Amino acid sequence: MTNILSIKKFVNISLLQTAKGLKQANLSDIIIFTDLQFNNGDEYRDYKDADGVANDFGTTSEPYKQAVAIFSQTPNILNNSGNLVIAPLRNGVLNPEKAGYFITDTINAAAFTEVSDGAFNISIDGGEAVTVSDLNFTRSYTVSDIIGVINNYFTTNSIAATVSESDGKIVITSETSGSSSSVVVTEADSGTNLLSSLYFNEVLCVAVQGVDATTGQETLVNAIIRLEQKVNFHGILIAYNATDDEILDASNYVQTKTKMLFVTKHNLEVINPNELFYIIMKRTNSNTRTWAYFGEDDEASRTTAAAYASRGLSVNYAGSRTALNMQAKELYGIDPDPNMTETLSNQAFNVGASYYADFDGIPAIYESGENEFFDNVYNYHWLVTALQVAGFNALRQSGTKIPQTEDGVAVIVDAFRNVLKQGVINGVIAPGTWTREVLFGDQELFRTNIETYGYYIYSEPLANQSQADREARKCPFIQIAVKLAGAINNIDVMVYVNK
Repeated sequence: MTNILSIKKFVNISLLQTAKGLKQANLSDIIIFTDLQFNNGDEYRDYKDADGVANDFGTTSEPYKQAVAIFSQTPNILNNSGNLVIAPLRNGVLNPEKAGYFITDTINAAAFTEVSDGAFNISIDGGEAVTVSDLNFTRSYTVSDIIGVINNYFTTNSIAATVSESDGKIVITSETSGSSSSVVVTEADSGTNLLSSLYFNEVLCVAVQGVDATTGQETLVNAIIRLEQKVNFHGILIAYNATDDEILDASNYVQTKTKMLFVTKHNLEVINPNELFYIIMKRTNSNTRTWAYFGEDDEASRTTAAAYASRGLSVNYAGSRTALNMQAKELYGIDPDPNMTETLSNQAFNVGASYYADFDGIPAIYESGENEFFDNVYNYHWLVTALQVAGFNALRQSGTKIPQTEDGVAVIVDAFRNVLKQGVINGVIAPGTWTREVLFGDQELFRTNIETYGYYIYSEPLANQSQADREARKCPFIQIAVKLAGAINNIDVMVYVNK
């Protein structure tokens, strides 16, 4: 019998499938935090309609009323396959003691390689300041290397603190916990000042006092932190009577995220100077959307805010001309605010709050841009997250390595360009005239691209990249300029009549 040999001796085929990429986070997902509990103790549940919420909480509950308002809008979050999540606050939860810490600005590791005598003063738990000196970073090429130098000094000199990294920043944490725990860093009298803008950047450094253990109902900010790693959500609604301090703490935290917190209160004082909405605006917490509705009670006001959130977070950015603004939009199933007056509307506008009123018999939203417009914040979040996903997927889905060459950089730049092209298609970005003073790259090409396409991308030439960055396999620095399409919210007309 003749032996049969494999055809692979002539032709051998290997199939390389495309690696699974990261999906764009759904910016239409909304979470409602409530003080009600599920009967089986679930941390959260997902919903695509209000019926499921009725089954869990009843038709008289606030979560159900908010769910009805959310799913009644046209369009609503389902337009972008959005999801409603409801999460109970924990009761009787023990928040453990937390240590005080000091956090720097994002570290530029390359700058530290020039420092052989770094120094700063440090005070732990209110004690006398001691000098940390002669820190040699000349062989420190990464943030981890820098941390190692500081930690080694702390260990050798019995300084009761530890050093770690968080998102490219250095965090110095006390070894104790509780309200007396703290870390204060100040400039030393000699040596290279590590608090300068080149290193820790004192202007953006933050010192956080430790806190004692607490019991009782979980705070909103702690609930957000607990759930954000477990379930996706972009919009945040409240279905219980949160205090102003609790709301402000959550607002401060949400400002550091690509999320939006929706806040409303029934009492008229909320739009007064130095009250809640004014404070949020003055802190430029634009990720917090304040909503002035003075209806029956706080629950009714929060229900209208849910409708406002669902209508605004309904954008499918994969489509054409889908970007929207909230000016003059109608909320289905929601009555215009019966107590809104010209005086109250002006006060609301001045503190950055939008409202829903009757305009000559037509119910419509009136937007305030004093704390940024709703659509600008939402569009910023889409742009940032879309670029992050595109950059990650360019690295992830490359069948081979992306070389440190101009052709390799072009792969990354092309991934970003595709996002910007989609921004033009969906109406977030549009060609126009650049009016900011900031210019980079080829200035003539910069202006031409903005006027022609609405965006410009510049990558630092590889020849200019530092050796340290090259050894760390970093992509050259990329800068992107975009011209937002904006929106028309108001119209002024002058009519000239000639008899």
